Amino acid sequence: MSSLNIAPTITEELAARMKEARATNTAALAMGLGLAGMTWDRWQLLTPAQKDALRDNSALTSQLKGFEGCRVEVIDNYGERRRFWVRKSTGWQPVHIECKLINSSGGTSADRSYQSVKIVTTPKSWRDTR
Repeated sequence: MSSLNIAPTITEELAARMKEARATNTAALAMGLGLAGMTWDRWQLLTPAQKDALRDNSALTSQLKGFEGCRVEVIDNYGERRRFWVRKSTGWQPVHIECKLINSSGGTSADRSYQSVKIVTTPKSWRDTR
């Protein structure tokens, strides 16, 4: 009986493309180009340190910074009151996400600003350390 090798293999062409992408990213970082021309594939090839250096947090809602994991009550700029759990997306330009339930796997992007933000519930880890 023969065995079947089902392990994924990297073709020479794919290996060459990955090497070229790494070289392009390294060159872009060295020249200070930042996120110019960034793609998901290029982002995945970066080291964690490079990702931290390049991450653009300008799309995060300033009023929600530091409240990731908390349940908040907001009054939006139209006077409507709502509650949600604050989460943050991943990638090179993360945004805050409004999650309706604590176990939600996603939600809508948070507004850029609110009339007011009030913490309703903090994560258990906050209560234990403060």
